[in-house]
Amino acid sequence: MNLADLFAPTSISAWDAVLALVIVVAGWIVSSLAKRGTLTLMHRVKGLGESVAVLVARVVRYGLLLLTVGIALTVLGAPLQPVLAAVIIVAAVAYLALRGIATNFGAGLVIQARRLVQLGDEISVLGFSGVVTDLNGRSVILHTVDGRVVHIPNASLLDTPVISNSGAQPHRSEIEVRARTAAPYADVRRTVVDAVRSTPHVRDEPAATALVVSRSPETLTLRVRFWHDAHHHGAIRSAAVCAVLDAFDAAGTEVVVSSDVPPAPLTPAGPF
Repeated sequence: MNLADLFAPTSISAWDAVLALVIVVAGWIVSSLAKRGTLTLMHRVKGLGESVAVLVARVVRYGLLLLTVGIALTVLGAPLQPVLAAVIIVAAVAYLALRGIATNFGAGLVIQARRLVQLGDEISVLGFSGVVTDLNGRSVILHTVDGRVVHIPNASLLDTPVISNSGAQPHRSEIEVRARTAAPYADVRRTVVDAVRSTPHVRDEPAATALVVSRSPETLTLRVRFWHDAHHHGAIRSAAVCAVLDAFDAAGTEVVVSSDVPPAPLTPAGPF
C-alpha cells in the first residue's frame, strides 16, 4: 500500500453522503422523540420512580442512535455483516460488564411496578429495620432508627423475605412482668391488663392478655400480649412498661417489667 492508495477516489457518491447525513439527523430526532415518549409512558406507570424512568428512556435513545449509526454506515458502503457483528459484540460485552447492574435494574422495575415496597414503608430485611426513603435503579434505601443509611440491592430485596411494619393492620407486642406478690393471679392479671389497656394507641380489640410463665410462693411472672397501631411500636412498648410500673408502684408491689422478653429459664425463677 502506498500514498496513492490512501488518496484514491472512493465509491461513495455525494448522494450517499447526503443520504447518510439525513439518516443520522432523522435518527437523532427520532431518538429524542422516543426518549420523551418513553418518559411519558413511564410516568403513567404507577410506582415507578423518576430515576428508573430516566434510565429506561436513555437506554431507548442510545439504542436507536446505535441503530442509526449502523444504517448510515451501511448506506456509505460498509458491509452489513461486520456492522452487525460489531453491534452484537458490543452488546455482549455490555451485558457481561453490566450484568449485576441489569439484574438490580430489572428487580427495581418489578419492585416499583408491583409496589412491593413504597416510600415511607417501615420494613425489616436482611437483619436491618428502617423506613424506605428512596427507590432507585440499583437499591432500596433505608433509614434505620439509629440514624444509619442502608442500601439494599433490589435483587436481594426481591429474593429475600421482607417484613412490613406498615399498613393499617395492628401489630402485636409482648412485655414480661415479674412481680413479688402472693396476691391471687386474677388480681395481678387484672392490674396488668388494665394498665396496658390504658396506654395510648393500644387496641381494645383484640384484647390484651396476660399468660402465666412461672409461679412461686413469692413471685409471679406474666407474659403480656397486646395489639397496637403499626407505627412507633417501640414507643408504645415503652409506654406500656411505664404504665405497668406505675400501677404496681401505686399498690406498693415490687415489680420488674421488661419489653425484651427473655428466653424461658431452664430452672424456676429465683427471688428478685
